[in-house]
Amino acid sequence: MFQLSPVGRALLATSLVGAFIGCGARGGLLEEYGQAGVGGGGGSGGNGGSGAGQTTSVTTGVTTTSTGTTTPTPVNATVISESFDSIFEGETSVVATSFGFVAAAWIAVSQQGEPFIAYAFSTDDGANWAPPVSLQSPDGRVGSDPVLAVDSAGNIYLTWVGFFIGSNGPEDMVVYTSRAPVGATFFEDPVPVSPPNTPNGIFLDKPWITTTAKNSVVVSYARFDTTGASDFAIVTGRSDNGGQSYQLSEVVKDASFNSFFNLAYVCSSLETGRVYTTYLDITQFGQQLEVKTKLAWSDDDGQTWPPGNNVEVSEGELDVAFMDPGCTAVGNEVWVTYGRSPDPLSGESEESQKLNAIMVRHSANGGANFEPGFNVADPTVAKFFMHQDLKAEPTTVLDMVYYAGNQNEDTNGTFRRVRFKTGEVQPLSETVYSPIIFTPDRAVPYWLGDYVGLYVRGTRMYTTYVVNETELSHVAFSAFNL
Repeated sequence: MFQLSPVGRALLATSLVGAFIGCGARGGLLEEYGQAGVGGGGGSGGNGGSGAGQTTSVTTGVTTTSTGTTTPTPVNATVISESFDSIFEGETSVVATSFGFVAAAWIAVSQQGEPFIAYAFSTDDGANWAPPVSLQSPDGRVGSDPVLAVDSAGNIYLTWVGFFIGSNGPEDMVVYTSRAPVGATFFEDPVPVSPPNTPNGIFLDKPWITTTAKNSVVVSYARFDTTGASDFAIVTGRSDNGGQSYQLSEVVKDASFNSFFNLAYVCSSLETGRVYTTYLDITQFGQQLEVKTKLAWSDDDGQTWPPGNNVEVSEGELDVAFMDPGCTAVGNEVWVTYGRSPDPLSGESEESQKLNAIMVRHSANGGANFEPGFNVADPTVAKFFMHQDLKAEPTTVLDMVYYAGNQNEDTNGTFRRVRFKTGEVQPLSETVYSPIIFTPDRAVPYWLGDYVGLYVRGTRMYTTYVVNETELSHVAFSAFNL
């Protein structure tokens, strides 16, 4: 019979809380903010009509520093998520096409406190944005954890997890994708990646998505099966028909519950065709938890993940954070980022861990061997950091964004970006947006989310992130010429 230790149960709760924060399980938010009427949402499985949304341009001061790389030209921050359909929005992703279309997606929280997926498009490379549109999960499910990807033709794909909110948390969870065909500014009806009619006791978390050199779509997610066929696993779904159907495979699985896997992030090398999945592997010994960052790879376009293609990336640190890792690849080179934290892993699941180091490790041979890690957090601007993401330019210069602050609830926090070369330790960063309320609290309406959006195409960088100085989170967009 399945049993999980108290620490293990707390860890499971930590991994799931991001899926339904703001959905009404957190008392007090709706009583204060849920008074306004609700705009028109979409029907089951379809696209909602746009609310009376707006985009707001915000001029931000950008501090330029010298890091030995080209200083970017900033584009003013634009708030793109505000709508009568939602109270606040966060946890965002962004992609761009070669013909000037930019798409952003995020979690929106309705007036009733239910999370749903919303998105917006720009057709002029981010200069102007259409109003937000809701994308409803099938059969009345709520939606969470949206992530975007784009293929070489310009088809844009969105993945997320849908579920019902039961008395004991999420139920009947399904990972979906939806496609916006080339030139379209809407997403088609959702397609299930994971098996439909998931029994209660099977939890799915944190989908991520990439496209491959063959224009296949690969989606990763964590599965926690607490039924009779119990296991913890990282699963991928692969589609070679434009996201119309998916074949599943397992990256890693443990039926003994010695290891708990979550926060998978997929990326691919368009030059070699290798597909990568980085994820966290958490083991318990006594009352202690050990978190490791690992990397697996597939050389058949994401169809299989041989056990031998799996390595630890973290270097034995005892303070690896339970926060999303990331990867990016160009040719045979792959980079993995993960965080280190002085904060204990919260059993109450209400706070993210703050980072005091953002680690990057580089492999020149497809993950077989890694050079020593280096810390890229800028100590001249803040003591703590959260929610980094990393992308490589075709030249292998690296771009990263992250939040920075000096303490919990720091009202002078910032969202930052940095451009650096492999091995460049603690490169100086610059402000994308300020002020940010730097909060690890996941139960407030100015929540920063669990990740941000970052995309690099050629000599252009795009990012989406939360602005929250009004004590309500909204999603903003900025772009830079590199």
